[in-house]
Amino acid sequence: MSEYPFPATIVVVDLRSFSKLRNPDQIAARRQLYGLLADAFTAGGVDWKLCAHEDRGDGVLVIVPTETPRAVLLGPVLTEFAHRVESAERLPSGWACQVRVAVQAGEVHQDENGFVGSDVNHAFRLVDSDVLREALSTTDRRCAVLVSDVLYQATVRHGYDQIDPNAFHCTVVHVKDVTATAWLSIPGDDAAARAVAARQRGPQRSDAQNAVGGNVTITDSNVSGRDQHIGDKVAGAKVGRDLINNQTFVEQVRRHPRAAILILLLLLLGVGWVGYALLSADDGGAAMPDNNSSSPDAGQPLRDPGILVGSWRSSDDTGTKVYSGNGGSCEGFYYHQGRVLDIGGQMTCRISSQPDVNGRYTFQVTQKPNQASYKITFDSPDQATIYGSDGAPIYRLSRF
Repeated sequence: MSEYPFPATIVVVDLRSFSKLRNPDQIAARRQLYGLLADAFTAGGVDWKLCAHEDRGDGVLVIVPTETPRAVLLGPVLTEFAHRVESAERLPSGWACQVRVAVQAGEVHQDENGFVGSDVNHAFRLVDSDVLREALSTTDRRCAVLVSDVLYQATVRHGYDQIDPNAFHCTVVHVKDVTATAWLSIPGDDAAARAVAARQRGPQRSDAQNAVGGNVTITDSNVSGRDQHIGDKVAGAKVGRDLINNQTFVEQVRRHPRAAILILLLLLLGVGWVGYALLSADDGGAAMPDNNSSSPDAGQPLRDPGILVGSWRSSDDTGTKVYSGNGGSCEGFYYHQGRVLDIGGQMTCRISSQPDVNGRYTFQVTQKPNQASYKITFDSPDQATIYGSDGAPIYRLSRF
């Protein structure tokens, strides 16, 4: 077993209601599934023999090498597979093939017993999620697909050949110790996919607490944090500025109607420009200044480092940089002597929860045995700047 993992696209396919079949039907169903996969890969332009796969009883783990463009896998191959599953013959017992499909991009280890790694685990969490289970139970279609957020941001949303980004709907997966964003598609039944994704995405429990940055937390309709919340009043010199610069806060207000009432109270209590900025966020309305300031400071950093998740273009033209989440896999962020360095193996990134006195977050990048520490500021949800250890800016990031 190599010390370092290798990059790959991870596909997990699982047969619905497999355990209810008699043994002869289970054998026939497995044989049918493998045939559908091999035919779909071949028809989609990918040599099935070049892909490694492991049998998982009622499903298959497929490791697709990096030589295969992810756009081909998510476009032609998945399209062919969905079509073939839809038209697959029923078994003599009447059982019809229905499959849950999860796709993840990441790093994979291989030992004498097979494939292992956190990204493999994540793919299995996706395929076992309530999102996919509800999707197949809701539709009369036979195939439902769930794609990880990092793969959606890097590939799906760009709309390559036979990939319709509008057919994938953002949702939230809760499985065991994992809570993650993912994107659901039901080929041939977009309405069902949209409805299931929305149901699984929320609303949250009424007692849920949502840390939104800027030392502000929403618990149901209550807003609290270092800037004080007393009764229906929110006090603090920077509360308005921090909230305006925080899109997570805006989203949470939209998801909690009673919080919107609180904003109206703010309007009546004289913090009018805060409420105006939040309620006009959809229209791109500018914040109304208060009596003591003409506008929020231009250099005021966003207080929500979670917005870094996604794919970014760098100003130094060194390619796409991808961040999947705090402590998770990332791509393109390690620099050595001013140049991008990738020695192979998993790269992980971690960002501090709070900025320093200069408004800069610590951003640590690890690709064993290498490790580097940078600083990052957010100028907007789609703009950021990376600084070196000397404090000088290295490059700017712009979201794709």
